[in-house]
Amino acid sequence: MRRISGLVLLAFLATALALLVSCSASSSGTSAAADDDSAVDDDDDNDDASPVDDDVSPDDDVSPTDDDASPVDDDASPADDDTWPAMNSGTTATLTAVWGTAHDDVFAVGYEVGKNDVVLHYDGTAWSAMATGTSGFLYAVWGAAPSAVFAVGSDAENETGVILQYDGSAWAPMTGSFTGLTLNGVWGTAATDVFAVGYNTVAQTSAILHYDGSSWTPAPSSVNCALAAVWGLSDQDAFAVGTGAETSHADDDTMVDYYGQAFQYEGSTWSVSEATFGEMGPVGVWGAASTDVFAIGNDLSVDAGQPVLFHFDGSTWTADDSFTPLYMGGIWGAAHDDVFAVGDDVYHFDGTAWSAMKSGSNGLVGVWGTGPDDVFAVGANGVIIHYAGS
Repeated sequence: MRRISGLVLLAFLATALALLVSCSASSSGTSAAADDDSAVDDDDDNDDASPVDDDVSPDDDVSPTDDDASPVDDDASPADDDTWPAMNSGTTATLTAVWGTAHDDVFAVGYEVGKNDVVLHYDGTAWSAMATGTSGFLYAVWGAAPSAVFAVGSDAENETGVILQYDGSAWAPMTGSFTGLTLNGVWGTAATDVFAVGYNTVAQTSAILHYDGSSWTPAPSSVNCALAAVWGLSDQDAFAVGTGAETSHADDDTMVDYYGQAFQYEGSTWSVSEATFGEMGPVGVWGAASTDVFAIGNDLSVDAGQPVLFHFDGSTWTADDSFTPLYMGGIWGAAHDDVFAVGDDVYHFDGTAWSAMKSGSNGLVGVWGTGPDDVFAVGANGVIIHYAGS
């Protein structure tokens, strides 16, 4: 693996590796195990059941398309440092995800070691902290409306997953069978149709929960890996990505090979969409259509030659090995020809080629916007940057 110094990587990636090693070492066949805010980060990783491992250095190893996309072109950058100005977040916490309903109603979530979860709100003028009344680390946020916002993560101390709901006035913890869960992603089509994904550190299996407006229950699936992110177009078309592991034994040594996977939901169950992305640890997924989906991740290979960006055309996932950022944290787009990916910088896809936007920020884990000229990116040390168009 590559060692990245001086950069804070997505929390999920660190946890995924730790959990995968633990899971794989205790089994003799194929096993699965498990982040940003970031990658990840969160999207992110853990001691015991926690998605974040205080003993794991933020500089730990981690190293992420489209069909015939051209390589990242630094010289063709559509932006410079001034195009992504920093916003005052009022915190030094690791921010793992961002989402909103409008420019003046944006939420950022994350965690601060020793101080647990962090939730910020932007009202169009300033960011302010919100109380949650809970402990734990948060890795993802999504909502159906200003009065129906969900944030997910985990509470390592109590060895349980965390799901919070915002009703427009206050955050409150939701109840359910979350023991042993690390939840890294959340997405839905409505307040009565929400998926949360991650990993079960007790059962050492994937975690996919569904909320129908009254309770959270396990969703039918054939998934068995540490899920990092979920995104979809409708209640009949959604995607999730994650990292699995396969063990082999030689003499007294146990070898572990990591591989990325993609899963698709078509209205009744989650099933494999891509058996392997090779040694890419996925951290994000987004698409403009069911025939135009991007998955990004980080290179987990020994020789640092693994593609970290894949594109799905409706039938096949294709690697773009010309896209070579140092590491990736998240992805979001306004359209097929207006996609943003964040990590060691902000990268933009114009429908033909990816280019580095030279934002002046690294350690980025989450990205979201209301449109092509109103995009927020968040990451380590409380970083929030905003793009208002070139």
